[in-house]
Amino acid sequence: MVRAGYAFQGPDGALYEVAQVISDGQLQLSSAYKGATIAAGEYSIIQTQSQIAELASNTASLLQTFESARQTAVDAAAAAAAAAAIAGDAASVTQYAQSALASANLASAYVSQALRNAEIAQAAADVAQQHQYISMWSAGNFYNSADLVIAPENGLCYRARVNGVSNVSPFTDRTGWQGPVGYDEYLIAEEKQASGVAAGDGVLNGVVTRRLNTLVANQIQGAALGENGVLTLPAGAYEIQAFATCNNVSFSQLRLWDAASVSAIARSVGGIVGAGQHVVQMAYKFVLGETKWLYLQQELRGSSVSNQLGLPALNGQPELYARILIKRGVR
Repeated sequence: MVRAGYAFQGPDGALYEVAQVISDGQLQLSSAYKGATIAAGEYSIIQTQSQIAELASNTASLLQTFESARQTAVDAAAAAAAAAAIAGDAASVTQYAQSALASANLASAYVSQALRNAEIAQAAADVAQQHQYISMWSAGNFYNSADLVIAPENGLCYRARVNGVSNVSPFTDRTGWQGPVGYDEYLIAEEKQASGVAAGDGVLNGVVTRRLNTLVANQIQGAALGENGVLTLPAGAYEIQAFATCNNVSFSQLRLWDAASVSAIARSVGGIVGAGQHVVQMAYKFVLGETKWLYLQQELRGSSVSNQLGLPALNGQPELYARILIKRGVR
């Protein structure tokens, strides 16, 4: 369950505090989102120590309430004794005093328990502060924040340390890296070209298969990336996140295509794009009952096919035109 005070990491990679949970599909952030506006994107929710602060606040309120109750009971006992003494009724004095004393003892017991709860809360806060744990886990284990890194090329959280061995330079030396936290089986494939090389021409009002040519990672037994971008996936429950570029098209839509059944397993929202370069995204969950051979395809419409699949960024780095992240064993 998402709460106010949690951290939200959006597609821009920055962290924002959740100010309010408005509904199951809407959050209000404490500060303005600085990234570009997109229709869909990867994000994560990170628990913070706000719950500990809330627990401490509630404990302080509980202490104040029961201390007030205890004082009220003691005052009632004194008032009862004074009233009975004035009336000359010694029996009433004893009865009222005993009743008030019992109430005071009960209130005292509540106060003692509240103090014990406060001690437990403080101890938990001390441990959390000392180890700086964050709520990310895999295979039933929590990991220290110092052991988690965000891969710059795909924005996923990885475990950088395995069996106590720390990487000196985790972004360049991936020795000992393990998969995205929360998923033990995953595959990442990309369509890349050398720096300055365009993605190529498209088709006139048709469908193209994206040329996935780079296997970034594969932790799914039985899965593979083959020639012409074909993806082999064994039976299982899956979640995919994919994107592809396009240039000067009037309409674009992504799909995960099953050539054997001549049908789409997943489709993105199709939309009117326009002049210039754009990115189309797709996210979907599905179940395969048997091994399938799938393709990441893109429907394109426009008046020209020249460089329709994407233009280079010209920043000295390899050009990235498409990517698909496939997670198996969806939680």
